[in-house]
Amino acid sequence: MQFILMAGATILHTAAAASPAAMPSDATTIQSLLNRLEAAEARINTADEHISDLTMKQGADWMTQERSEQIKGIVQDVLADADTRATLQGSGATSGYDKGFFIRSEDGQWSLKMNGLLQQRWNVGHQSGSAVGVTRTYPGVGTATLASASSNPISVNHNTAFGFETTRMMTQLSGTMPGDSFFSARVEYTPYNGGGFQSDFRDADSWVIGGTGAAGDPYTIQYNGTRSGGGLSSGPLEWAYAGWNIDDTWSIRIGKQKIDVSRGFIVNAEDQQAIERSAQTYYWVTSNVTEGIRLGGDFGSARVSAMVSNGSNATVDDGRWIDNNHGWGVTGRAEFLLDGTWDQFDRIGSVTGDAGVLAGIGAGYLRNGDQSRSNWVISGDVSYQANGWNVYASATAGDNDLGVGSTLNSLVNEDLGITTFDGFQDNDGTSVGFEVGGGLFVTDNSELYALWQWLSPGVGASNAPLSLAGDPSAKLNIVTLGLNHYLVNPNVKLSLDWTWSFTDPSTALAYGSRSGGPTGWWVSQNGTTTGSLWLLRTQMQLSF
Repeated sequence: MQFILMAGATILHTAAAASPAAMPSDATTIQSLLNRLEAAEARINTADEHISDLTMKQGADWMTQERSEQIKGIVQDVLADADTRATLQGSGATSGYDKGFFIRSEDGQWSLKMNGLLQQRWNVGHQSGSAVGVTRTYPGVGTATLASASSNPISVNHNTAFGFETTRMMTQLSGTMPGDSFFSARVEYTPYNGGGFQSDFRDADSWVIGGTGAAGDPYTIQYNGTRSGGGLSSGPLEWAYAGWNIDDTWSIRIGKQKIDVSRGFIVNAEDQQAIERSAQTYYWVTSNVTEGIRLGGDFGSARVSAMVSNGSNATVDDGRWIDNNHGWGVTGRAEFLLDGTWDQFDRIGSVTGDAGVLAGIGAGYLRNGDQSRSNWVISGDVSYQANGWNVYASATAGDNDLGVGSTLNSLVNEDLGITTFDGFQDNDGTSVGFEVGGGLFVTDNSELYALWQWLSPGVGASNAPLSLAGDPSAKLNIVTLGLNHYLVNPNVKLSLDWTWSFTDPSTALAYGSRSGGPTGWWVSQNGTTTGSLWLLRTQMQLSF
């Protein structure tokens, strides 16, 4: 602009010098022209400033709008992701919690779920013992005297015992893989695995056998072993199997798994209504885990399964293949959903909501390793769940011979150096048992329940200990009353129950498969108590 003014002044000066007659008469004319040029310069500068401001404002507004749209999109994405993570489940989630903590690939073909269980108990048990020792006459031996049970029926010299225990601590991994394949494995700590009554009952060191059989010095027999049954495994591995879905109906799984016969055993320990499965349920040889191959079918309102597995040897479940020798078993079960949904019957207990009815029947035939014994079992059950209450019942019959009597006779003969002792009888008759139970929610979080179990073991005729043919004390007759209080339903609950046994359960526990163990019941000193046993159990359970 200065250049323009200078140029204009130069032109005017030149014109004035060349033509004096054409210039104004006074100097104000030039000054007026300069003023007008300066005013024009000012207006041009102002216009430049307005243009610059307008450009800046338009650019700023455009950037703000673009940034606003971007921010809105980011916020929406964050909120959607936060909502998914808050619920920790949903079809779009690749990790979270849905009846167990899980991770899975986006296409769903690979998945891994982890479940856990912790059961802590405090129990009190009381047993009334016989006042004096029991004397019997045994074939081939003569008189044998069993020590008095009143001095030390449960714990040292006390009729009552109490204490804390960690009944179960479990971790379970399951999942899916490509090709419609799946797997499940459960590792469990319990003080009843790897030992207990069924194991040491056959151990000669658990028995004290004395006397000479001479006049004035009769034979004496006393059991000094553990007075409770064994767990499901002889080691920490409870089950481990893998399989695949053939189509939408059929599937196959191979490995260590439960025998599918009775519903009371099939339902997991953490999903029972009572603190523990009944002794009647544990009694049967099919209430066990085994190695085998299972075919399962799902027809919507009906499910079936059939399995070929190792035999009925109590020690085979964790053994090598060769330990099975020649044992084998064929078992199966069919379930019919008459009303409701399958999910309702994943556990035994009261539910809120629509009613449901489930009926089932299972059966099995098993041979032991040396083919000396066979066992058959048939079991039926029905379960009904309504809005806030439930009832269920089952009945089972079969030969449940594990060769306990023969094993004990061999131990006595070996210890005495004879071959004629035959005081213990095998459980070679037909056993019959049933149980009836139910529950009712009295508040939103508290459930009362009751259970009655009865069993008559098929022990052969004998007056030997633990085989009291015709004696009511040989039968199992137990009533349980309890309360569940759910802190977080169904994951955290506090339970208390009180159980009264009208008879001495020793015979059923001794001749059954795994009737003691985590039930809390024990075998008496000589199997001849007066009955009237009671057991108070409390439990805190956490499961996920």
